[in-house]
Amino acid sequence: MAKMQGRLSLGLKYTRPSEAPDEVARVQALESRLKRLDTDVESISRARIGVDAQAKAMQAASELMDRLKEVSFQAANTNIGEGRRQALAEEVDSIKRSLVDIANSRDADDRYVFAGINSSEVPYTLKADGTVVYTGAAAPLRVRLTDVGFEDVTVPGTTVFKSISNGATSTGFFEVINDLAVSLRENNESARTQALGQVDQLVSDSSAVLARIGGTQQRLELIENQARETKLRATDTLSAMQTAATELGSVGKLNKLSISNSNTGAVVAEAGSTSIAMPGNHSLAVTQLAQAKRMSSVGFASSTSVISPNAFTITLEAGKPITIAAGSTVAAAVSAINSAGGAVSARLINTGAGSTPYQIVLEGASGASNGFSPVDTAVSGTPDSFATGATSLTMSSVAGIQVGSVISGSGIAAGTRVIAIDSA
Repeated sequence: MAKMQGRLSLGLKYTRPSEAPDEVARVQALESRLKRLDTDVESISRARIGVDAQAKAMQAASELMDRLKEVSFQAANTNIGEGRRQALAEEVDSIKRSLVDIANSRDADDRYVFAGINSSEVPYTLKADGTVVYTGAAAPLRVRLTDVGFEDVTVPGTTVFKSISNGATSTGFFEVINDLAVSLRENNESARTQALGQVDQLVSDSSAVLARIGGTQQRLELIENQARETKLRATDTLSAMQTAATELGSVGKLNKLSISNSNTGAVVAEAGSTSIAMPGNHSLAVTQLAQAKRMSSVGFASSTSVISPNAFTITLEAGKPITIAAGSTVAAAVSAINSAGGAVSARLINTGAGSTPYQIVLEGASGASNGFSPVDTAVSGTPDSFATGATSLTMSSVAGIQVGSVISGSGIAAGTRVIAIDSA
């Protein structure tokens, strides 16, 4: 009783999740999916911020590296003067400081983009002696991009500004630049020549890193767009389910019955609270017209019994009166009706019932429009000798059609019932 009162007061069919576990489970699964998608989209968006900052920084670094390559080419010239060498050394130092600044770039979230997973700490430090020390992490930043798992999305400084190898020895990125400046100041021709090849390797490595970051940018953009589209579809699905659940749970919606009829001239249809038909489209096939209407007279002793001592007119169809002569026998009355050639025929039958076994049976044609009622001109209404005998009357008061099968639809099984539909 309390449950029913709660439903009525709220206007809902369901007031607790336990009353509709399947619907609730689907909604909860979608809501959980949406939360994961929200987290994924946010992670990807933040990752893109860092990668975009890396790409912008590497574009600036690429321009500096191109200039550094030009300087190293000039430094390798044996005819360079002292003043020119010192000026080039100063320019090399300036390029190095600018590259350190780029290596310490931060994104819009204030993260050091080349510090790996230690993105809150400054990754590069330029010391007084000109050397550069990396204190960031070698591990890249990893984020959840898809349901599959996590992926590397940023490139740590050790990969971007990496050392170059020469056999068993390796020289750090900033060490190469520093050696070039020293060789210019000390006029070390062999060191300047060696620096030319090393700088060329740094430029090549930087170009490869820039291409790698560009590929990561494209991948993140694609994944983020896919995640947003998936989220949009999931949101639409959840909204549709919630709307459907609300309508299903509504007592007013649940109890609302309606029906439409494409052929009101043939069938009258109604929807009631006890209807077993399911919602949908139903097609009805007319398999049998209304049974012919029959009426039987009172009993007579024999076929020669006089039906009436007086003449009278009986009308079985509009505009077609039949005159029964005075003193006509029962058999003569049957003959007169049949001789009229109307839609109503007459028969004389012996029921074997007692002393008055003979009855006149009137029978009309089948169909909704062929119902009849005999009218005597001498006596108002149905003649006394004709009555609707229950034993011989099949469908004396129903003019309509019988429906015996359903072509399509659900809820009314073919052959399970005969429905009489009155067209009156």
